[in-house]
Amino acid sequence: MNKYGVLAVLVFFTVLWNSAFTQNVTDVQFPQADGFKLTPGEKVYTSDNLFEIIDGAADLFLTYGFEKLYTAEYSAPGIRYIRIETYRHSSPANAFGMYAQERPEQTRFLPIGGQGYMEEGVLNFYCGRYYVRMSTNDTGENVRNALQSIAQSVAGALHQEKMLPALFGFFPQEGKKQNSEMYVNQDFLGYNFFPAAYSVQYVGEKLFIIDFSGEEAARLALKKYFGLLQMPAQNSPENIPENITENPVAVNDPHQGSVMFRLCGARLAGAADIRDAEAAKRNLDALARAFQGAH
Repeated sequence: MNKYGVLAVLVFFTVLWNSAFTQNVTDVQFPQADGFKLTPGEKVYTSDNLFEIIDGAADLFLTYGFEKLYTAEYSAPGIRYIRIETYRHSSPANAFGMYAQERPEQTRFLPIGGQGYMEEGVLNFYCGRYYVRMSTNDTGENVRNALQSIAQSVAGALHQEKMLPALFGFFPQEGKKQNSEMYVNQDFLGYNFFPAAYSVQYVGEKLFIIDFSGEEAARLALKKYFGLLQMPAQNSPENIPENITENPVAVNDPHQGSVMFRLCGARLAGAADIRDAEAAKRNLDALARAFQGAH
């Protein structure tokens, strides 16, 4: 091979190496915005140094499968800065769960990504595996418009599905409190044998779905729960009510009050904070039908 051939090979592998390195370090690309200067952050944060930028909240982010944080700033005449923090999580459910932890109960919701909201100087949204936080100290309609425009561009550049986690699609619509979806990825209801749960607030109760690896795992968790509550003999850990697969079973939890469960294969549907037992039962029946219709 002549010297030009050797040089071509070296250039090829150099480009290949640099491309691989760039993808590894900057897998989030911030889009350009008309009229704005884009300044990407020089540092990519991981679980090892997240505390440097959000010391007080780092532990909660880590609980929700945080992987990397990318930052950038947009600036323009009349807008000193719009800061963006893009948090990548291990799954869409974890990204949504972290977003929902910080989402105000009463706020202005926006159709950005899977869900977003805006308050004065703040626009946050969830999009697939990413939770994006935007902030500025500037105010005014032009700033609010800029926040929304840039947010839409960022959501598009992430190339993620713009929807809530799929299990929320099983919850019935009647009586549902809009935008009340939550995801807790461990110790649901305060018990370590209840893993990740999806919940939605209703007029008369909070409905939830706990997703297990299989029906046996779901039954084992129920046995632990019933045993902890010292249920009567007919509902003992060794004898989960057979009709729990067809009708909800109500229990009195000293910490949660009245709670209902219905076993639906590998999924445990339930209701807590119950104020209307009949409505809770109807909603659990609707959840069970939705699961059956999905098969």
